[in-house]
Amino acid sequence: MMYTIIKTKDKGFGVFVNNDIPKNTKIGEYITNYENKIGRKLPNGYWEEELGRFCNHSSEPNCEIRLTNNIFYLYSICDIEKGDELVTNYSVIEKLLNVEEGRFMDNFINGPKLKNFGHLKMLDMNDKEKIVKEILELKSKKVITPKEKLRIQLLQQELGRFDNEK
Repeated sequence: MMYTIIKTKDKGFGVFVNNDIPKNTKIGEYITNYENKIGRKLPNGYWEEELGRFCNHSSEPNCEIRLTNNIFYLYSICDIEKGDELVTNYSVIEKLLNVEEGRFMDNFINGPKLKNFGHLKMLDMNDKEKIVKEILELKSKKVITPKEKLRIQLLQQELGRFDNEK
């Protein structure tokens, strides 16, 4: 999986990348035209997918949505480094969906933008060993950058989910 959803201290949930992502990479479905259990129902018969539900707004986005076969996909618009948060500009999305400005953060039919989610990636023992190894490598550095601290937090949350799924 290219990304992990984690709860941040200051803005609810966010989507963070697990690996470097080159510019113009299709990351996944953002908004679809079929019902799902993850996202909210949007105007015009659309539904948020996991990325649409948890990708935060920025006036300086690193992603954008593109429409293909009636599905909006999230694409990187620049190189994104491992541990960075995926962010997009909601104003662009509002224009594409033809909803009034500021409405994308409002309550739609089945709930507000940021709320609990139910989809978690299942991890196996190989994943757990890789995560532990990466945490130890990062913690062994003499100087840990803020981005590396965030990566450690992200990995520790993945380990916690692994232990809870057992």
